[in-house]
Amino acid sequence: MAYKIIRSKRKTISLIINDTADLIVRAPMRITNEYVLELIVKKQKWILKKQREVLNRRKIKNQEFIDGEKFWYLGNNYELKRGEYQEITLDRYLFLPNKYTKKELKMLTQWYQKEALEIFFDRIRVYSEITGWKCNKLQLSNAKKQWGVCDNSNNIKLNWRLIMAPLTIIDYVVIHELAHTVEPNHSKRFWEKVAGIMPDYKIKRQWLKDNSKYLNIE
Repeated sequence: MAYKIIRSKRKTISLIINDTADLIVRAPMRITNEYVLELIVKKQKWILKKQREVLNRRKIKNQEFIDGEKFWYLGNNYELKRGEYQEITLDRYLFLPNKYTKKELKMLTQWYQKEALEIFFDRIRVYSEITGWKCNKLQLSNAKKQWGVCDNSNNIKLNWRLIMAPLTIIDYVVIHELAHTVEPNHSKRFWEKVAGIMPDYKIKRQWLKDNSKYLNIE
């Protein structure tokens, strides 16, 4: 789970969900990164609940692709910066070249899809090695209401918009579809296999249901 840590001379550690649903950790100097990660894992259910509440309060509007707008990538909200850049890049900001004026949606979609393919391939590789479940071929999907699908030949399609969600959410969808390579329906055995790899999958599934409307740039 992505987070920003701010260290100071304070004596206690606190987790804060700001108005853009980002996780901020305020911690004493002496607290180790390992302890912070353990706390985040322990409080994961609370964190996702609070992020969901913040997102549900936000108005959904069409993007205008102007400076200051926020765009999601792997669960983080990045502010858009326009300028005389050569290509779309991501650092502290999402940098968008002025040369893409009037075709911002097309170029950003292509950028997201390129990033999605690379990361989805990696996550499928990781969980295939863990489980032994094999994907024959991976493709991107542009479906409006479906995040993933696995066909009878073990070909998997993942919605490119998932790249906007936290990595743990992507992992849930990857595990879900890989499990279909050995259990084709949503039987009790299927969900047992998913739970065996991701015991808290229900939290991830609920997050996706609650926040799917925000995973878009149109």
